[in-house]
Amino acid sequence: PFFFFLFWVLPAAVLAQSNLQVSDFNGDGHPDTLRWEYSGGSNFGGRQIELAPGNGDEPIVLNTIGSFGQMLRLIEIPGRLQVPSARGFREAMASVLVAGEEMREQPDPSLRWLLSAFRGAPRRVSGRQFIWVQPSSLQWEPLPVILPEAYALQLEAPVFAEVGSQMANHPVEGNDEASGWLIYYGHNHTLDRFEPRLADKAFGLRLLATRHGAWVETGERYAWIFVADGQLFPAAQKLRWTSLHEARLLSEELVLLHTYAPIAGEHRIYVFDLNTARIGLLLMADGHSYPCSIRQLDGRLQVDAGGASFSWTLAGLLSELRE
Repeated sequence: PFFFFLFWVLPAAVLAQSNLQVSDFNGDGHPDTLRWEYSGGSNFGGRQIELAPGNGDEPIVLNTIGSFGQMLRLIEIPGRLQVPSARGFREAMASVLVAGEEMREQPDPSLRWLLSAFRGAPRRVSGRQFIWVQPSSLQWEPLPVILPEAYALQLEAPVFAEVGSQMANHPVEGNDEASGWLIYYGHNHTLDRFEPRLADKAFGLRLLATRHGAWVETGERYAWIFVADGQLFPAAQKLRWTSLHEARLLSEELVLLHTYAPIAGEHRIYVFDLNTARIGLLLMADGHSYPCSIRQLDGRLQVDAGGASFSWTLAGLLSELRE
């Protein structure tokens, strides 16, 4: 039947929508042409924007195309848009790039935590109990928690380069003066009425989890401690799926965060230190591509996976995180 064709064929196809606007964006007396198109498939999507200056200069092209499994998009502002005379061009292209998302001046607490982790790179390679240890930050905020929506903000140098150097397909290394826009798809933290969920409660702390992140609460304040963004911290292949499979309080200082990528079958287990804000990826067998169960007993953490068992003392984990 016809509806059967639509259901099975269209989701796999690349769909596109085009738009056109003609205006003298930079006020030089020449009408400029702004074209943009949304295109995407089952695993990717985004907007491509082309601005053709009315004076005959080469068109300027930008895009937000990327994976549906990534919480962030970075768009570098080219040098031609940095000069004062191009302000009208820059504002016109930005309005299309972030269409549907609010432009903000500052990141919300969840993105602020994630940016602190990006800026804390490179990671310290361990190879004993952890594959690596990653610095981040722990910034307490007054309750209640306001969950993020999708929004955009502008990142200036050197923050843009520090974040971009850790992301795939953003070749900004060596260009510490680069700046650009960042789009954060924060609405994916909570896509149904059951989120966020209370993951654990102990030691005077409450641990809350969303589909892709977690924060701790104590008294009248809270702090984000994790966001599975799909780049620095791998996530499920699509953001409508759940990345954070399990979260638990191991002690008054340590938090366990277990992520799972369904298609690849990849399990990753992180441990976060609430005192130093360092997070480490536990060392297990290569690939982590097997079902796993997690137990805690007598000051030890045990993971059973693929017929093998891995065990660590909480004291040993804490010591290595603080080296």
